[in-house]
Amino acid sequence: MNSFIDVKNLTKVYSSTGEEFPSVVLNDLSLQVSKGRSVGLIGPSGSGKSTLLNIISGLDDPTSGEVWVDENQVHQLSPIEAASFRNQTIGFIFQAHHLLPALTAHQNVMVPALAGHGKMSADESRDRANQLLEQVGLSERANHMPSQLSGGERQRVAVARALINQPKVLLADEPTGALDKKNADSLMDMLIKLNEEFECTMLVVTHSQEQANRLDEVWSFQDGKLSAIIP
Repeated sequence: MNSFIDVKNLTKVYSSTGEEFPSVVLNDLSLQVSKGRSVGLIGPSGSGKSTLLNIISGLDDPTSGEVWVDENQVHQLSPIEAASFRNQTIGFIFQAHHLLPALTAHQNVMVPALAGHGKMSADESRDRANQLLEQVGLSERANHMPSQLSGGERQRVAVARALINQPKVLLADEPTGALDKKNADSLMDMLIKLNEEFECTMLVVTHSQEQANRLDEVWSFQDGKLSAIIP
């Protein structure tokens, strides 16, 4: 398999002053994902799902092991390179949408494009934001503030924001966790469609086996490692 994401022997240990035994969250974990695949990551709270996404994106450092994404060894990048990598290669979707309350939906979508790491002009980023809002069914809500949007609409704005810089990797951390079943199904429909349309590699953390089963692969956390679930 030609791995676009290659996680090798990853270990993450948290230790606090006064604790006799450190907490091992990831234990010699390995994962290979081909370009364009969609992967569901399931497991109980505290099993390391979010930690793995944070390490893949370079937001957190491993205790040991290597992470390669698109031939970049993530944790060997300089701070400037790492910032550019996260902005241009990775798109983030969180359970809490993290929209900026003082900005419109359209302005929120544009935020990553204004960070200064890409080559899009202001006009290009505005046009792309409009296109993405149309793709997620919110073109008529572009000038609404987050407080004027429903929970499902806010999460769709967050999806559009994650895609503004045409990322090669989409990392979604419990994107449907705060939604009812109808909105959760709708959002997952949209993520699967966008994954296919943009050919981005997608990792989705979820507690829902039903939602995870809709993706190309499903992996389960157990004792800090991953095991494949074969449907």
